[in-house]
Amino acid sequence: MKTDEEYLKIKNTTGQLCLTIIMPLHSVPAQAEEDSIRFHKIVSDAISELDKSNSTSEAEGIKTSLNSLKKEFSKISGAKGVGIYLSKEMKSIITFPFEVEEYFLIDKEFQMRELLYKTQLAIDYFVLSLTMKSAKLYKGNSGTLIEVTGNHNLKFDDDKEYEHTSIGSSTGYGLKSVEKDKSDTQIIGLKKFYKEVDHFINNLISKDSVLIITGTGKEPALFKSLSHHNSIIIGEIHGNFEHDLPEMRAKSWQLVESYFVSENNKIINEIDEKFGRDLVDTGLDDVYNSAIEGKGMTLILERNYLKPVFLNSEQNYFTDTQNSESDTFIKDIGSRLAHIVLDKHGKVSFVEPGMLNKFDGIALIKRYQ
Repeated sequence: MKTDEEYLKIKNTTGQLCLTIIMPLHSVPAQAEEDSIRFHKIVSDAISELDKSNSTSEAEGIKTSLNSLKKEFSKISGAKGVGIYLSKEMKSIITFPFEVEEYFLIDKEFQMRELLYKTQLAIDYFVLSLTMKSAKLYKGNSGTLIEVTGNHNLKFDDDKEYEHTSIGSSTGYGLKSVEKDKSDTQIIGLKKFYKEVDHFINNLISKDSVLIITGTGKEPALFKSLSHHNSIIIGEIHGNFEHDLPEMRAKSWQLVESYFVSENNKIINEIDEKFGRDLVDTGLDDVYNSAIEGKGMTLILERNYLKPVFLNSEQNYFTDTQNSESDTFIKDIGSRLAHIVLDKHGKVSFVEPGMLNKFDGIALIKRYQ
């Protein structure tokens, strides 16, 4: 995400006409033209809907912004999806490192689902690339990966380890003994080097970060045998990617995504554990009423949860169809609930589709009964 300030501006834009466009992208440059065609199509559809709006001046401003974004859209690369957020006062394009479903929504607030999911994934993760001669540390966030400044000095020079080794006989046991001594000395030196690396990264990695190790052979296992960071290591990647950063970026992000799946399972376990203590609400009506009362600690939604409903404002219950003229139509109740919970200092978490099937895709962990 560009800045926290931008996220807050999107979140706090309410009460005016807001257009949210979410669109998947191809990762292969050769398919960029196909993305461009689809982008022009969804822009055309959105403009047609804006023309039906009663907020003429706001709609015209959004249409002008839409046309001006076409050039900016053509510069996007390496993302799996994009979100476009437009209002009279707001214009923003945000890329996503995860797959999204295509849609656009015109409402009095922005659709927050993909944006909030990106913030959920936006933890710092580090990739430590190890060889028998060097170590490099990279910092990642939301699919990006950059080398950490200053780690180019992490080089291992083993020549000094062999300077005083006795060569002995060139045949038989003498040669084997020298080879064994050389190998043992190299491992001892490598362990010392990896301890220095472990100490070096200790000053760069926070306790809330996760770590991935890469190496071609025994390097990861050797490093883990002496590291103080094993509790935050979430996986290993086999290979040397010093000259293929895009491949390391892709493989490390896959591990981070798998890590979040395991974190999702922890969320489900928490729901099951607190459900029996009456600290979880399920069902749209109960979730909404608890959220309004400020009870919501964590709103949990399936990642594809998008549900239009009618709200009976007198009795605070929802229906799929309008039963009276006073019923309020809400285009996406999931996004509306996210706004409510966040405004009352709660948080929002997303899990993979299907993980909340028994709760119809939504649950609320409460602060109190």
